[in-house]
Amino acid sequence: MGFGWKTKAENAFFHFAKWTGFYSREKLEVILREGTGSPAALDALYRGELDILILPCSFALTAIEGGAPIRILSLCQIAAAVCLISRSQRPVARPEKFEGKRSRS
Repeated sequence: MGFGWKTKAENAFFHFAKWTGFYSREKLEVILREGTGSPAALDALYRGELDILILPCSFALTAIEGGAPIRILSLCQIAAAVCLISRSQRPVARPEKFEGKRSRS
């Protein structure tokens, strides 16, 4: 199993599952391979170096739109973090400061 990222604490559950024997009890031989970015990880999948790849869905969607012969099997993240950013000249520090502001998404 490959990742499109360097190992981070938020992905500890993959390593915990291996450490506790979860994968072997399910008769899965899992080798966790740290990635160096989504494009490199996707290339490793194409070359047959990986059977399963976990990477950000936004990258997978972009790759699919570009003609990549891949399918998204599962989405693990229930919610994506977003940021509220305001200009320092007109800061938004409290909800009532939203009044009269324009937004683009």
